[in-house]
Amino acid sequence: MEKISGFLQSAGSTLPVIAVDLPSSMLAQLVLNINWISDDEAWKATLAENSMNDRKYAESIREAARKMVKEDGQYVFWLVGVREGKEGKVSRG
Repeated sequence: MEKISGFLQSAGSTLPVIAVDLPSSMLAQLVLNINWISDDEAWKATLAENSMNDRKYAESIREAARKMVKEDGQYVFWLVGVREGKEGKVSRG
């Protein structure tokens, strides 16, 4: 929690955050191609490309993002990788 608070403070951001424990390569892919949030085929391709072993964990990330977009109407948010201290802004226009 301290890492996230520190990141938001340094970024001067009040956007919501989803903290994830993923390698930076997968984090980058999720940020660059946001179709995984709503498109099942894009999601399957993302999982296949990254050899995601923990499917339940991956699904929990997707569900959190889907909830943020669909239920909360939040189309811009951060994915923060706690494993390597990387972050990316997800923006769906």
